[in-house]
Amino acid sequence: MHILEMAITGNIIGLISMLISLVGLMITIFTMNSAKRIEKEVVKLKSKAIYMSKLHDFKPNACETLRRNRNAASKADLLTKRACNDILTIIGEMQGFDSIFDNSDNDKILVCQQQMSVIENAKELKKGLYVKEFIKITSVLINILEKGEYAL
Repeated sequence: MHILEMAITGNIIGLISMLISLVGLMITIFTMNSAKRIEKEVVKLKSKAIYMSKLHDFKPNACETLRRNRNAASKADLLTKRACNDILTIIGEMQGFDSIFDNSDNDKILVCQQQMSVIENAKELKKGLYVKEFIKITSVLINILEKGEYAL
């Protein structure tokens, strides 16, 4: 008997072909899942890059406004409603970058917002305590914005 004419040989060849095709199918599925995961990561990284670019554009003006208001408050030892509103506006814009800032910085920004809201809603912007708190808040915000890890 010739080996290629035997039925068992044909069955073995068919079985091997089926196993090879199953392995190929598993590799294809694995590759597609990896491609989907990579595509999601690319979208996430693009989004983060856009936010980083916007943060990079926002930082110089925000830091300048924070410094200007901090210096004015410390020189005059007095706060104005406009200065408080400026800082609250900057805090609001910083909260829009929460996906870029780490959790501890996001917590600091939230605390600064709460403290500024208390100061801004005070009937009288008293000298001393509020000015010191204002200077502390603006310094914290400047430090967050000028961190090297948030640079492009």
